[in-house]
Amino acid sequence: MGATRGSLVTLKIGSNLFQGLVSKNFSGQTETEDATTDDSNGAKNHNAGDLSWTVGFKSMLDPTHTQGVQQVLEAWKNKTEVTVLIEGPNSGDPTITGVGTITAADWNADHGQTSACSGTITGKGLPTIGTVA
Repeated sequence: MGATRGSLVTLKIGSNLFQGLVSKNFSGQTETEDATTDDSNGAKNHNAGDLSWTVGFKSMLDPTHTQGVQQVLEAWKNKTEVTVLIEGPNSGDPTITGVGTITAADWNADHGQTSACSGTITGKGLPTIGTVA
């Protein structure tokens, strides 16, 4: 199996394909709980704790897009829960879907650069991990 080009991996917020994307990433974290005892011989021990996840994204501003900067800013401002789907283009590629809120929304408009929007969606509960049919 060959590598999948990152440009072919999609991000949907709700049922809408997010447009103008230049990057997207899923990050899962596991908190650890200290389990060190007097019997640990001076070495730290840890147990796996709570799981959390985020989805980060960056897109270029294009006023013709129907799902982009304005929708992200509105969902952030209104504290709207969003359904997220990240998937590859091929049968057997991984999919990650879950519900979260936009906890960071940045709109950058630097001189001489294309205006861009980036943000973070923080997951609620556990995501569902599967494969493209």
